[in-house]
Amino acid sequence: RDTFDVVGYDMRGVARSGQVECWNDQEYAAAVDTARGVPGPGALKEAVRQGADFARACRERSGQILPFIGTGSNAQDLDLLRRALGEETLSFYGRSFGSYVGTVYAAQFPRRVRAMVLDGAYDPRRYAEVPYAYDAGQFAALDGAVGRFLDWCAADPTACGFGEGRPRQAFERLKQDLDADPVITASGRPATGYTLAYRLMFNINSGREVWPYLGQALRAAQLRQGSFLLSPPSPASFDFLNVNTAVECADRTYPGSRLLLGAMVGAQAASAPLLGPAIGLGPPTYDHNHAPTCVQWTTEHPSRYEGSYRAAGSAPVLVLGTTGDPDTPYQDAVALAGTLENGRLLTFAAEGHTAYNRSTCVSTLVESYLATLA
Repeated sequence: RDTFDVVGYDMRGVARSGQVECWNDQEYAAAVDTARGVPGPGALKEAVRQGADFARACRERSGQILPFIGTGSNAQDLDLLRRALGEETLSFYGRSFGSYVGTVYAAQFPRRVRAMVLDGAYDPRRYAEVPYAYDAGQFAALDGAVGRFLDWCAADPTACGFGEGRPRQAFERLKQDLDADPVITASGRPATGYTLAYRLMFNINSGREVWPYLGQALRAAQLRQGSFLLSPPSPASFDFLNVNTAVECADRTYPGSRLLLGAMVGAQAASAPLLGPAIGLGPPTYDHNHAPTCVQWTTEHPSRYEGSYRAAGSAPVLVLGTTGDPDTPYQDAVALAGTLENGRLLTFAAEGHTAYNRSTCVSTLVESYLATLA
């Protein structure tokens, strides 16, 4: 803060920049409240039906802005912001999807980059052009992280407090039990096995330091007591999930084949048995379940970025990758650093999503680079 004024902004489709609405709160609540942690044999067909309904709702309620929410245009907005601030060049930190925004900015305006940190990076070509392959990596990263947590529970049952030495089996049973007999929350909405999977998907992002709390929360869910893992997605979540899905459909090109959709989504869910079936075969929510909607997305893609990602001539771009990242696989950071003409990779050997502000070593290097270009 001694060196910079820090500026954030609402990206296209978000809040004051024009909130995308697809499903309303009642429709979203109905979809997630009836989803299951252990989906039945008709789940894939239902996911495709819900994807079509979600895409239709987006067209009906946000059709005027849908073509214009892609990251190619969003990165151009960022350059207008740079100009409005009177800056000759941009100093930028972007995490998770923000790393893709920065990547596309650097690709379009390489000589406007003064310093750029891309944390929890995407492999941009696979993300935009080979989406099923990218999605497979996300399923594997998520399941790997949850698996390592449960392995720790098995190795140290006392510290974990869940599963009595057999946490994987206990986790599967807990999902089934909650599906069969949901916990009715204070809001009157049910917490099912899907609720458990959804919350664990996000909470595992916080890294190893939260593993004891996750163990306690799973035990509380077993006992049907208050647990943050039994909190159904809220209206605030729905605002995020609407635009999260719509922007990815604007940015990415999935092959249009319904047969390929069914085969790929089914295989990816099966490849990640801990959370994959619940998340991959559930309603449109987070990254792993966008294919059923995006395959049926009929809106044009004029704001999608389709050029090279080399950012030739840019200043050095610092890419941060966390080896145990559940959300943006570490290999994506390796790929991005290799794609950029002037990419530099900093590896954080840890669990959790993104690296900055989670390690003194990482934070010191990042801040030194942003402030002094070292």
